[in-house]
Amino acid sequence: APIANTLDGNFSTRLNLKGELTKTLTPVLGSLAGNAFAEVIEAQVKSEKSPLLKQLDSRINKLSFDNLNLKDLTASLNFDNGQVKVKPFNISINKDVNIQVAGSHGFDNSLNYQLALALPASYLGKDIGNNLAKLSNQDLENTIVNLPVGVSGNFINPQLQLDIQQATKDLSNKIIKEQKDNLKDKAEDKINKFLNNKKETDKTNQEDKTDKEEVKDAAKDLIKGIFGKKK
Repeated sequence: APIANTLDGNFSTRLNLKGELTKTLTPVLGSLAGNAFAEVIEAQVKSEKSPLLKQLDSRINKLSFDNLNLKDLTASLNFDNGQVKVKPFNISINKDVNIQVAGSHGFDNSLNYQLALALPASYLGKDIGNNLAKLSNQDLENTIVNLPVGVSGNFINPQLQLDIQQATKDLSNKIIKEQKDNLKDKAEDKINKFLNNKKETDKTNQEDKTDKEEVKDAAKDLIKGIFGKKK
């Protein structure tokens, strides 16, 4: 994998491969087929050894792969046609960033990976964060945004495609939803207040009506007493 040479720790792997051999009994890499299962028992990442991690670290504000958590990570791989295809798996950084990794790399060191980052909006940079913060009452540190990242090139010279436009759109949609929810809550509060006031008014009117009826009944009884039939 692209960052395998940056890991230092304990691992467990199971391999199931078949393929052709050369006359010198070395495998023909393009002919390999099968699968593998890898588990990281515990490992530390030395990001300075990986051009890919160094680029990600420099391109995304506050992101530090020194805090990459790989404990108990498992990954399933398939070998086919000279490609190592990696099934999606998740890793976390800084306890507030989640990355889903999926894609493939070739035995020729070519890369074709898709990273789906879920991270606080503040990681997107001050320019984007400050502009969007004006529209929102929610703290950017608590707003999680999805940032797609494409990885191409090769192990030595990886190329990153950060879809900032998609991340900005995702954040804008969340801000709009938050504003709609706030307006909805305010409207509901006003309606509830109106209904409660109406109930109190109806109750007061009912009490006034009851008092008037009692006075009216008492007056009727008095009149009957005065002008009632003589025995």
